[in-house]
Amino acid sequence: MQADDYRISVIITSYNKRDFLIEAMDSVIGQTFRPHEIIVADDGSGDGSPETIRDYMTRYPEWVRGIFQEHNVGIPRNRNSALRAVTGNYVGILDGDDLFLPDTLGKQVAALQATPAAGGVYGGFRRG
Repeated sequence: MQADDYRISVIITSYNKRDFLIEAMDSVIGQTFRPHEIIVADDGSGDGSPETIRDYMTRYPEWVRGIFQEHNVGIPRNRNSALRAVTGNYVGILDGDDLFLPDTLGKQVAALQATPAAGGVYGGFRRG
């Protein structure tokens, strides 16, 4: 597959992490390999996160979509709601208080291209 064939949907789940969520969304928007879409699932936050997500949806209407739980449903149900909304052929998962390095998706696509039989990739993490 060519790089253009990788339509990566990145889902971000968050609950009351507004300040971290901004950094998380910006880290996906700033990728060297542009994702197909960014789906942000808010789990009933009361800290202004929904308004922040709506701001990004306004700024990037063809790219960022929000899912808003009316009340806290927990990480699995919130994440599953985002997974049901995916339209890409690969999924990247990010928690609202984490970041992607600028070349995360590019390196993952390169790994998929280097091993065509692979169905997915994952990477390590760096703390602090």
